Amino acid sequence: MRLKRYYIMQLNDAKWIAVTIDMWSSDPKLNFITITAHYTDEQFVVQHSVLETLDFVGEHCNDNIPERIKDALVRWDMLSSIICVVTDNTHTMLKVGRKLGLDSCVCFSDFLQTVVKVCTDEPNIAAQLLNVEKTVSHIRISQQSSDDLHAAQKKLSLTPHDLVHDAQTYWHSSFYTLQRFVREEQPLSLLFVNQDFLNRLKSTSIVTGIDFQVLKLLLKLLEPLEELTREVSSATTVTLSL
Repeated sequence: MRLKRYYIMQLNDAKWIAVTIDMWSSDPKLNFITITAHYTDEQFVVQHSVLETLDFVGEHCNDNIPERIKDALVRWDMLSSIICVVTDNTHTMLKVGRKLGLDSCVCFSDFLQTVVKVCTDEPNIAAQLLNVEKTVSHIRISQQSSDDLHAAQKKLSLTPHDLVHDAQTYWHSSFYTLQRFVREEQPLSLLFVNQDFLNRLKSTSIVTGIDFQVLKLLLKLLEPLEELTREVSSATTVTLSL
């Protein structure tokens, strides 16, 4: 309670506050709403305070979302100081600002993710990424296949590295999966002609369909967007200043 009182005092001292509202799901499919306040202190230093994470039962389109959020903002005594609510571009979250009677805008990072998704959903690209995902999943699950990868890396005098699993929450997670996959092209190429490894696959088309030249080109195209995503996701960077 002492910490909460401290942050309420900080929020009361802030003349203007922007609030981000993020709806997300944990691995067990539990739904949550996280509310974060953004403001400048008396020294004009940007501050961020995660106020609450609300558990939420039911579909994301449930009409009680705005009411739950409003109750939280009232508890923090900040409703009158909010100048903008930042949400993703889903229909449910866009309604939040309207129902609260507050100005709202779409998160630029979320918009950027939508743009990238349109590109990566192109059939040929999507097929390549699916093969990468299946290959990574197999190697991470199969201890024998993981050992085979490390053996191939050792044979090439390379530092052993595991492949990176795609969390599928944000697009740059897929980027890091792809980046590591391409970096390990040489040991993976050895692995893809290892008959013992191939015998463990449900279908060898998973790896025979992988085109590293296409993956490298895709990686090159996505690199500037990954850098931009890191910039706009920084806690110390104001998007409008970029």
